[in-house]
Amino acid sequence: MVDHILIIDGELPSGLSAVRSLAKAGLKVDVLPTRKYSFAANSKYVNKKFRLINPINKKEKFKNFILKRANKYSSIFCFTDDSLDALNEIRNRLPKRIRESLPPKKSIEIVLDKLKTYQICKKFNIPSPRIYQDVKKINKFPVVVKSRSYKNKIKTCFIKSQKELHKFKDLLDKNLIFQEYINGREYGAFFLANRGKILISFAHLRDLSFESFGGASVVRHTIKMPNIMYKYSKKIISYLKWNGVIMIEYKKSFKNFKLLEINGRYWGSLPLIISSGINLPYLHYLMNIKMRIKKIKSYKKTIQKNIIGMIECFHKHFLKKSFFKYIFYLFLPIKDDVIEFDDLKPFVERIKFHLRRA
Repeated sequence: MVDHILIIDGELPSGLSAVRSLAKAGLKVDVLPTRKYSFAANSKYVNKKFRLINPINKKEKFKNFILKRANKYSSIFCFTDDSLDALNEIRNRLPKRIRESLPPKKSIEIVLDKLKTYQICKKFNIPSPRIYQDVKKINKFPVVVKSRSYKNKIKTCFIKSQKELHKFKDLLDKNLIFQEYINGREYGAFFLANRGKILISFAHLRDLSFESFGGASVVRHTIKMPNIMYKYSKKIISYLKWNGVIMIEYKKSFKNFKLLEINGRYWGSLPLIISSGINLPYLHYLMNIKMRIKKIKSYKKTIQKNIIGMIECFHKHFLKKSFFKYIFYLFLPIKDDVIEFDDLKPFVERIKFHLRRA
């Protein structure tokens, strides 16, 4: 009997990568889209594609769908915070094997709340950006304004002056975080953990981000995990007794690493890890079914880009300091997150989707 996996949030390139890697390993993979466009749902490797259910707008329908079908799957993998939160809310009604594969309930609540995340940093003396509790006391710019959690999601803003800040002065109680801007290189630390013990670790350095001031990566390359990043991350993973995948984002400024945020589910740059020789979704599945995982001592040096993400963020870099770097990577012949010539439909359908929106 071939095990079934359910991928939630197949609209992301990372979801598509998980579908491909799991199917190539011999598993049947179903996809539940949660947005209008789904990369993964258009892949030839999908066993079954369900109709779209958004876990924010149709949360109860989403929960009922999962509860009705959960017995069929050996693992359920999430790629967005809203899906992870919905699973956490119904965890006690899920089959034992699915429930046990999830991180602890309170730990999920911590990583979904940036303010609670920074409190953990303070507890373990892990450097993190300063948080302003009073907008009136902000006297140093730039400042980053971001959502405390996905539940009140706003676009992350880069505030350069008091005049720009004035628009947000009455929003401090709206679950927004006003944070000092850290100037430096962006790093990602990625892990597969079993009840607080790290099984797999991986790191990358961002070469180009979606926004000119930072954010999600569109070009990144593998690096050896910096010791201090591993040390900080290990403290957090152990404290949370984390189970499953987790990504911890850092910025390095003046030789110091500062923790920016934690993602307690699969992340956007998953295709890079798979290209480097680590089939993380499959290893995650093996852990869930209590199979032993061999320690991975090294991985291939790899650089990869998200060409569609680069097209989408053209206006973010146009005439900015980052524009020449953007043009360089746009035409650099390196592997793309989505394009596979034996499975081109996800890429073609995404282009069609953008043309319809234009």
